[in-house]
Amino acid sequence: MWVSGLSANTNALDLKNLFEKYGTVFSVKVVTNVRSPESRYYGLVTMCSSAEVVRCIPHLDRTELHGQQIRVKRAKRDALRTGWAATPVTQNK
Repeated sequence: MWVSGLSANTNALDLKNLFEKYGTVFSVKVVTNVRSPESRYYGLVTMCSSAEVVRCIPHLDRTELHGQQIRVKRAKRDALRTGWAATPVTQNK
């Protein structure tokens, strides 16, 4: 899924925590500027099933995260083909 309108303070763990309320998050990527570590204010989230994607979009689209209204939509292209491959989310123990 494409997530836009992110705050500069939003990181991958924040997105994971938000989206995992609606299913299993496979991967998360907050797109950053190559010249600085700042966010470009959008991200990509991959859920483990299409049913989870369908379930979370209406719940999360136009909600607030870190003081910003976010937009959540199905990604139009496969993240791997665009070069924005997200990395699988791992649990720290």
